[in-house]
Amino acid sequence: MLKEIANRTRTGEPLEEVLRTLVPPKERTIAQKQADVRRMLADHPELPDREIARRLRVSPQTVNTWRKRLDR
Repeated sequence: MLKEIANRTRTGEPLEEVLRTLVPPKERTIAQKQADVRRMLADHPELPDREIARRLRVSPQTVNTWRKRLDR
């Protein structure tokens, strides 16, 4: 886990974000996942859906759905 934290923070990902996403996905509620996606899209709109999905451990379709909703 320490190696993953080091690699992800080296790429510029904030430590707080890395630590939050290391919580096993089953322990996060749908509302928490949606809030994380909305926050990531607001903070990093330039990132592709697949990268956001990888970082947050959600599906790319979830990210795409929220991107479309927020772009309205």
